[in-house]
Amino acid sequence: MNDIKYEATIACPKCVHSNKETMSDDKFLVFYECKNCGYVITPKENDLCVFCSYSDQLCPVMQQANISQQKRSEQKDNISINCQINKI
Repeated sequence: MNDIKYEATIACPKCVHSNKETMSDDKFLVFYECKNCGYVITPKENDLCVFCSYSDQLCPVMQQANISQQKRSEQKDNISINCQINKI
């Protein structure tokens, strides 16, 4: 079973201070102010939120997207195997 993680440790790219935060399961966080130096963190290019860019976990929205994609891939593999078995 794939569990969505809601806790992440986010690290400031400027001062390297890290802080444990709780992520929302339905919103992308696009601004995060470092609790140590006050630097406002924004996502890296091609990332949707600061957690995907600067934390030890993808945000819950992206975790769910990855799980869904993995399930679709597994279903395709199972269908392919079943088709091959049926051809024999």
